[in-house]
Amino acid sequence: MNSNYQSPIPNNAPISRPNGPFMTLKAQVQVQRIAELRALGEMARLKACTALRAETAASAGFIRAVVELSGAAPELPVGA
Repeated sequence: MNSNYQSPIPNNAPISRPNGPFMTLKAQVQVQRIAELRALGEMARLKACTALRAETAASAGFIRAVVELSGAAPELPVGA
């Protein structure tokens, strides 16, 4: 490695900072994006819950029908 290498940016160079309006706009965009992601997450959760409820109801109905058709339907619910 060459120990004589010098960075084109000196150590004491002033650090450039973004201007205020840009940072405000950036913050607004980030807040809006977070809100959009939360809304999408909530919609996905609701859709998954609805699908799970429908699947559970269909499974329960199928099991009930099989038990009734087999003639093995108990007089009292199991666990009663």
